[in-house]
Amino acid sequence: MGDRYSETTSLSTLRAADDLLDPRDSMDHTLDEVKPIYTAVFIIADDAGDMCLEISWKETADSSRSSKPEFEELSRTWTRLDRGNTSQTSLVDISLVNLKNSSAWHFELSASNAIDNNKLALRYHNLADSIRADIQIARQQRTDKPFVRWNSYAPVKMLHQRTTYLFALKNSNYTLELMRFQDRVFTHQIHSVKEPDCKICEPRWSLEVYHSMWDTLLTRNEHLAVGAMTDWDDGVKTWFPEDDDMEDFAQVKGEAGFEQLVAKLEQVEKLVLRSESEMFGGMEIS
Repeated sequence: MGDRYSETTSLSTLRAADDLLDPRDSMDHTLDEVKPIYTAVFIIADDAGDMCLEISWKETADSSRSSKPEFEELSRTWTRLDRGNTSQTSLVDISLVNLKNSSAWHFELSASNAIDNNKLALRYHNLADSIRADIQIARQQRTDKPFVRWNSYAPVKMLHQRTTYLFALKNSNYTLELMRFQDRVFTHQIHSVKEPDCKICEPRWSLEVYHSMWDTLLTRNEHLAVGAMTDWDDGVKTWFPEDDDMEDFAQVKGEAGFEQLVAKLEQVEKLVLRSESEMFGGMEIS
């Protein structure tokens, strides 16, 4: 969607939507307090299937008052892509298109292979441990320079960087994620000691919605034996749970969760598109 100007407009709009959103982090009390999460995803060449390393950081709580702001690492995950792929394998790919305004919501489920970190080759551990994030560059969101640096213990084919703001949709466990992302693709020359050529893609931004339970359920599949069944129900009630009605103590939940999700998506869409339309017309939403 759009360019950086639209992304900035959408962030301001979401931070003002306290009738629809709450902060995702319980430590934040207002939408204005929502701070970005910075993520770097490395695609690393490997004959058995490219490796994928994803690391996320967040500024420490006292960074705003410190003369030397710092990052704290939130997560570090290794996976392996299917051989010949440079991205996760798509399992579900559905789009709901609004023909009136040419907008669409894309439903996607993708997969990669879980890895036992203890079985990683030393060069991958060395690469991960060498990665350093620069908080000043990350804050500036520079397009000409990545906010991470690393030592070339293994050939990096692509770097995907993103800056994410997380909000909670009220009365549900759905997360709304506003993300700015940019890719860098590296071309390594065989038997060359020169730095690899780098193709820098234009930055883009997106809105994503997901339920907190999806990752929890799918994580249980990481080490299933071939032919084994999962221990959770794969029905509509599980994947698209209904909202909790705090005023109805005798609520009996049915299978209206997907319709409720689509209604939420429509609310988010109207909010963001309205802000774009009013900004385009010269009226800025504060």
